[in-house]
Amino acid sequence: MITVLHVLNEIRPSGGEVMIKIASPYWKESGVELHALSTAKAVGAYSDKLSNAGILIHHIPFSNSLNFYFRMINLIRSNHVDVVHIHTEQTFLTFVILARLAGVTRIIRTIHNNYLFEGIIRFNRSIRRWIVRKLGVIQVSISVSVKQNEKIRLGNPTYLINNWYDDAHFSRPSQKERNESRQALGVMETEKVILSIGNCSKVKNHTAIIHALELLKQNGLSPFYWHIGEEDAQEEERNLVHQLGLDAQVLFWGRQDDVRPFLWAADVFVMPSLYEGFAVALVEALASGLPAVLARTPGLDQWDAIIPELTYTDVTPDDLSRGLKKSLQAQYKTDKTKSILLKDKFGLKRGAQEYLDLYEGRIKNGSLIIT
Repeated sequence: MITVLHVLNEIRPSGGEVMIKIASPYWKESGVELHALSTAKAVGAYSDKLSNAGILIHHIPFSNSLNFYFRMINLIRSNHVDVVHIHTEQTFLTFVILARLAGVTRIIRTIHNNYLFEGIIRFNRSIRRWIVRKLGVIQVSISVSVKQNEKIRLGNPTYLINNWYDDAHFSRPSQKERNESRQALGVMETEKVILSIGNCSKVKNHTAIIHALELLKQNGLSPFYWHIGEEDAQEEERNLVHQLGLDAQVLFWGRQDDVRPFLWAADVFVMPSLYEGFAVALVEALASGLPAVLARTPGLDQWDAIIPELTYTDVTPDDLSRGLKKSLQAQYKTDKTKSILLKDKFGLKRGAQEYLDLYEGRIKNGSLIIT
């Protein structure tokens, strides 16, 4: 039995937490006991999902204090943790040191994004990465893009373990399944639906989608835009929709436990992010057979090497509207070959096994070679 503690910020339905949840049955069958620590002020809305998956939840809000240090060390020791797996960026060095002080010898840190640090912050983060390398921490990038960014921008060689998606759940719908999903969600036969999945943030660039929707309307096209994800506290995107008079076309669905019906009902998936680490939502959309319109930005700019038919634009509403118009006017179709390719390259068992190898102290050849 191996005990693994995942160190997280607020436990939210983002890529890292979702992957932990869907991989948990595989890891538990392999003899891994799973714990998750929230270090944010709030434990997080997704903690119940992890708990229901058999993961033990802990909550210690982070602070630079002896009280926090002692509580975390005690948590590690009292639960006989063998592996500490760190998912945070800002405080990762602190967690590494505390894990070492608690006697843990196997520490893994996953780097979840293309961090475009500059100036003194870039220097600071480069030094921190050098320190944890010297402390024997295994640092893992979630995509080729992140791996390249870490090496070039931060001088940080890392292992590569591509993120994964739930390949048993996300697949191409039959025509019957697609029709049923559209009917259940109130979509008429002639209506078109643009879909994005992701919590509101400046990085996700959802405002460009809303402005592009206005431009499409001016050109005689009136597709629906479905926004799935948590809104920001100020509801800036919802307010922008109201200001532009697009209320009848935009539906804010909030956080959804299962996005598959929305993927099966939609016509185009859109992701104009300023940068991404891996974009699990994109893989789920592609595995569901949706055409996708992406911004050619770090983390998204290499997907056409895998799926050449993707439509790329820049991050501006003008170019995004042109890409959406092209995709909306194309005939909807799915491609079984792409689904098989995605499952082989980004399937659950592949990624879960590669992390299990790290948890158990085995490092294989292939994708886990450090460069």
